[in-house]
Amino acid sequence: MKKYPVKSVVPMLVVALVLGLATSGFSQGKWVFGVKGNIAWVEPVKEGGDFAKDFNELIEEENLWLEDLKDDILAADPGNEITIDLAEKINRAYSMHAYVERRIGGRFGIRISGEYLWTNKSKSGFDAYFWDWFEFDWLSEVYQYEMSASAWKLAIAPRLIIPVGGMVVNLGAGPFYISTKTAWTSQYELTGDWWGDMAEFTSNGELSGNGWGYYADLELKFKLSDRTAIDVEVGYESTPKMPTSGLVTTTGETWGVPFDDEDEWEGASDWTGFYVAVSLEFAI
Repeated sequence: MKKYPVKSVVPMLVVALVLGLATSGFSQGKWVFGVKGNIAWVEPVKEGGDFAKDFNELIEEENLWLEDLKDDILAADPGNEITIDLAEKINRAYSMHAYVERRIGGRFGIRISGEYLWTNKSKSGFDAYFWDWFEFDWLSEVYQYEMSASAWKLAIAPRLIIPVGGMVVNLGAGPFYISTKTAWTSQYELTGDWWGDMAEFTSNGELSGNGWGYYADLELKFKLSDRTAIDVEVGYESTPKMPTSGLVTTTGETWGVPFDDEDEWEGASDWTGFYVAVSLEFAI
C-alpha cells in the first residue's frame, strides 16, 4: 500500500518547540486534564482504488436507482409491493477526546491528546414482492447495505493562553497522527413462492489506512472554580487523501450451491473538516 510521507518540516519544528518548552518549563506551572465531546463536519470516504467516486456521490446515484426500481416494480403489476430505504450521506462525525496539558508559566502550555471518531451510519436497501414472468413465480427480494467510518488520532501541540476578562482564550496548532477505518456490510436474499430459496449472500468489507494531519483550534474557557472549567472550542483539521486497503469477504449460496469469496480492495479516506467541541477541564 502506498504511504503518504510528511511533506513539510512543520511537524518537526512543532515537535522541537514542544520539547524545548518542556525541557525549560516543566518545573513550573500545573497539569490540566480534560475530556471533550466533538461533532465534526467531514466526508471521509473518498474516491480511490475500487471506489470510482466519493461515497456521497455514489449514494446519490443509488438513491435514484432505488426510486426508479420502486416505480418499475409497482408499474409492472398491480399486485407487486416494494418498500425502499434511501441512504443517508456520511457527512458528520462524533468523537470522544481526552487530553493532558502541562502549563508553563502563565501563558504557555504543551498538550498531548487522544481521540476516537466515528461517523453517522449510512443504510439503504429494499424489500420487494413481485411477479416475475421469466421465473413464472412470485418472488421476494430483500437487499440491505450499511457503511460507516471511524478513526483514532494522537496529537501534540504547544498552546498559547490569553486571559480576557472573566474567561481564558486558549489557542493551539500542531500535527496529529491518524489511523482510519471504513467498514460496510451487505445482505441479499431471493426466494420464490414455488421455487423456494434461490439465492442469498452476505458481504463484509473493512479498509484501513493511516497518515499525518494538522489542526488549529480556539478554545474559550469559563472557570467554574480554581480547579475546574468548561471549554467551548472551534477548530479545523486537515489530512491528506490517505490510501486504504483491506479484505472484502462474501459468503452465501445460489440454488443450494455454496460459495465463499475473498478479495483485496483499495479505497481512500480524508478527514478534513471543521468541528466544534465542549469539554470539562480539571487542573491540579
